Amino acid sequence: MMVLVRLIDVVVTLLRILGGTYPAPAWVRALAWVALASLVLFGLGVAVFVVVHLLDIIEAITGETYR
Repeated sequence: MMVLVRLIDVVVTLLRILGGTYPAPAWVRALAWVALASLVLFGLGVAVFVVVHLLDIIEAITGETYR
């Protein structure tokens, strides 16, 4: 449970840094934006991979062939 509380605290601090309400050096703010952009691009990549390979994933789960 404490791990979840700590994770939420880190996310809130990151959002405060991105929003500019938390006093942080410019390089920390830039690094936070780079980390956020990387996370968004990774999520988009996973979504595209799932859409492209959706039939393969369904075939692997059900064992049936759809082609």
